[in-house]
Amino acid sequence: MINMKYIYNILRKKKTVLIFLLLCTNIITFFFFYALLKKLDVENFREQYPLLDPMRFSANPRDLLTTVQPVRAQLKEIFAKEALTHTSLYFEYLNTGANVSVNPDVRILPASLIKVPMAMAVMKKVERGDWKLYNQLIMMKEDRDGEWWDVYKHPVGTPLSIQDLLEEMLLHSDNTAYRILYRNLSLNEIKDVFTTLGLDDFFDQEWKVTTKEYTRLIRSLYTANYLNPEHSQILLDMLTRTDYDDYLGQWIPDNIQFAHKIGENESKTVILDAGLVYIGNRVYLISMATDYEKEWLTREEALNLFGRISKLAYHYISTTNNETL
Repeated sequence: MINMKYIYNILRKKKTVLIFLLLCTNIITFFFFYALLKKLDVENFREQYPLLDPMRFSANPRDLLTTVQPVRAQLKEIFAKEALTHTSLYFEYLNTGANVSVNPDVRILPASLIKVPMAMAVMKKVERGDWKLYNQLIMMKEDRDGEWWDVYKHPVGTPLSIQDLLEEMLLHSDNTAYRILYRNLSLNEIKDVFTTLGLDDFFDQEWKVTTKEYTRLIRSLYTANYLNPEHSQILLDMLTRTDYDDYLGQWIPDNIQFAHKIGENESKTVILDAGLVYIGNRVYLISMATDYEKEWLTREEALNLFGRISKLAYHYISTTNNETL
């Protein structure tokens, strides 16, 4: 005897599967044609306006903040009111290039910010195939530096992978990891990072840099124009996981990615921070440095200054819409 209920259940299951497959097909088709139309839009834009940036055309108009004048006025007021002459700031909204530069000619030793171009030089060797991230380098006695973090605690002769050394150097600003990597690079390999990005003067200025100049290094990771996208992404990911959020990171919410590197000199008179803040499709560069001893500030006052500056920049970019300008 034919079990009609059994047949009905089979047909119902097949119908459900068919509906699901049709739904998936429709979704895939939609995104395929959407991507195709966007590509055609960009191509049409290029044909009509060959000298303009097509990516601006494809961006949400609300995100095209064409000016940062309101926040520029606030930032410059702070610098003027507190008579800051040994403090420098560079801030740029990357969607449009609108920017603020205060005390742009102030040059400061980058301290641990030098570890970013060092990491880029390491990654370039990986990119060329000279090294693999799993290759190991030996810690020597002369590499040991107990000033910052704890790689130095390993016994002399310990092999450490390049991946681990990069993470220790960028996440924890470990000086011993930096020394191991530095010892295994040639000066020309390090110089290549700076010369390729137009920072030749770095070595003629006693290794001092302005905040605006330094952002070329961070920007090159964002645009992947020195390293390829894979290796640029690896370094930026490490920089989003750094331990130090009490500098420019003070007022940036935990759910917002901030790929940055901090620095502080050995005599504890200079602090620096530079990086990329990702607020959805809104990304901005911020770089700040101060010789707070020359400003007659305490370290706590200098950090408070960093926090106030960062708060102003974050608030403006996160709350302002193009329609309100």
